Amino acid sequence: FRRPEDIKISMYEYVLMSFQRRFPCCDIRWGWRAKTVARVRRLARAGVPADRVMTAPEYVGCQMNMLLGARCLSGHYANASVQAQQDAVEEAKRRVDQLLFVGIHERWFESVCLFNWFMT
Repeated sequence: FRRPEDIKISMYEYVLMSFQRRFPCCDIRWGWRAKTVARVRRLARAGVPADRVMTAPEYVGCQMNMLLGARCLSGHYANASVQAQQDAVEEAKRRVDQLLFVGIHERWFESVCLFNWFMT
């Protein structure tokens, strides 16, 4: 897993790279609304820093959204009730507990080695 702030920076860098190399990225396939896509692209092109661009509620809970079957940036639970958010967190935790292996992004090398040892 990755820290939320690392995910935001990575997404921002990917958006910038997509402009330079002209490949499609970061649209409704990620769960963004068309309005959000246009805003992010406009600000990224203008050179606005990631911490000021990646502030929408859609950026909250990316990993939880994916564990629960929603698109990363859908903001699926952003406007849900507190109880619904808590239920979603508990369900995501339950699903993580069922995964065969979970690595830690900040400890990539060790995670890959542990995965290799675990699987062979």
